[in-house]
Amino acid sequence: MGMKTFSIITFILFSYLSNSQGIQHKNEFGGGIGAMHYSGDLSPSLRVQDFSPSVQVFYRNNYANNYSVLRFNMLVGQIKASEKNQGHPLPEYRDLSFSAMITEFSIIYEYNFLNYREISRGTNEDNFLSPYVFGGIGASIMVGNNSPTYLVLPIGAGLKFQLSSHLNLGFEVGVRKTFSDNLDGYSDDVALNSSSKFDSHYHTGFTLSYTIYSDMCADHYKNW
Repeated sequence: MGMKTFSIITFILFSYLSNSQGIQHKNEFGGGIGAMHYSGDLSPSLRVQDFSPSVQVFYRNNYANNYSVLRFNMLVGQIKASEKNQGHPLPEYRDLSFSAMITEFSIIYEYNFLNYREISRGTNEDNFLSPYVFGGIGASIMVGNNSPTYLVLPIGAGLKFQLSSHLNLGFEVGVRKTFSDNLDGYSDDVALNSSSKFDSHYHTGFTLSYTIYSDMCADHYKNW
């Protein structure tokens, strides 16, 4: 059911993009590295030892107003947790743990707070730096545990900076909300004395991307 819902939403968004008239967009391709962290029954608090490396690749469709962005994202990383060294006798006695690899495919809408990449270098309207927020929907495939596929809602914020007319550097922090309490293989909250209703995982990372302009002959590009 989760993958079917994600496929329907993907089809609707692609149809919208293909039928949009009068919109000049800029194509942006990139990737990044970061870290993932799980939150759930086995990890009631943030612990550095539970962080795992991650990588991502993405395509951004930047609309002409420079505020709206649609991003197609693939994120690969590991989530893990252990009850060792939590400072509580019962969890340390149980010594439960898990580890799983995740591949996430998501569609994300970004909103830039500033008129990012304004084509007016040398004026006071230039905005080579912009904070942004994002939200979307995705599907994750898990290898190594009891939930092979599940829906995720990516939500977060970031900061993007233009290194040059084509290169962009970014940093973002986000959470992946899920509708599953079984990512870690344990769903009995009462037995585990956990207040977690659904499992989640977090992602923090840096990105580097390259923008390709669709109309390099237009007059407003000649000053670049």
